[in-house]
Amino acid sequence: MADTWGFILTGQDVLDDPGAAWPVDRPPLPHETSLSGVFAAGDVRRGSAKRVASAVGEGATTIPLVHRYLGGFAVPKTPARLGGQGVSLPQPYEIRVRGWLGDPIRSAFPALRAQVDSGDTVLTGLLADQAALYGVLAEAEALGLELIDVRRLPPHDMREPSS
Repeated sequence: MADTWGFILTGQDVLDDPGAAWPVDRPPLPHETSLSGVFAAGDVRRGSAKRVASAVGEGATTIPLVHRYLGGFAVPKTPARLGGQGVSLPQPYEIRVRGWLGDPIRSAFPALRAQVDSGDTVLTGLLADQAALYGVLAEAEALGLELIDVRRLPPHDMREPSS
């Protein structure tokens, strides 16, 4: 489903549009279109920033959403590598940036949860691989955010930020 300007509706926009019909019993994932399991990123998506760095970041953050969709929304409970075959599973990351991020800037990171901690913003979530991490970092740089810390968390450790 597209809006009047031809941009594809994704995520919450699918539910908010009266002409869009959502076909399944759950809300759409961020970047998921009105077709369940079909994702859009970059300039084709309504609400995207229309910049190369943003498109790269959106594409990278969409990868774990596709994994989540294909995995039935379960967080993997297996080691980072499957049988030594080089198939990486999404890993939990924590990215701390200086200051409080408003909704427009937080929306640039749809696959990450944002929480304020001691005046800074901590973004946490699963990232598919190093390319996805670099996409998020490129988006943070493009937005002029001051990076304080980036860390890969132990598997299954999506802890709350420290106070």
